[in-house]
Amino acid sequence: MGEKIISRTGGAIPVGGLREHLHVGPTMFTGDAAGLTHPITGAGIPSAVISGERAGQAAVSYLKQGKEDAFADYEEDIRDQFEVSLERAVARRKWMAQQWNTPAAQEDAMHRKGWIAFQDYFVA
Repeated sequence: MGEKIISRTGGAIPVGGLREHLHVGPTMFTGDAAGLTHPITGAGIPSAVISGERAGQAAVSYLKQGKEDAFADYEEDIRDQFEVSLERAVARRKWMAQQWNTPAAQEDAMHRKGWIAFQDYFVA
């Protein structure tokens, strides 16, 4: 009666920004594996879809057209699209962690600086 759970899996969501290398030889990292999860919002589905589509295009370029730099082009495209915003979010998350248990954490200014819906988030 009922199903038996055989095992469970899981792990932390990587929110430390882009990996040092987004491809190693012909292996390309996409989505969470590439470090594309947004460190503030946790959003990752759009970047996973975009990077997966781009990785597929790179694979086709390499396999069907013999384009040797297809994987490097993939990495450059993904970095161009996501790196600046992810670096900002990583820095903002680290800043927020330092503020978390201080009186400043209760103030509106910190929340405005720590969430992407506010202009203050985008100011250094």
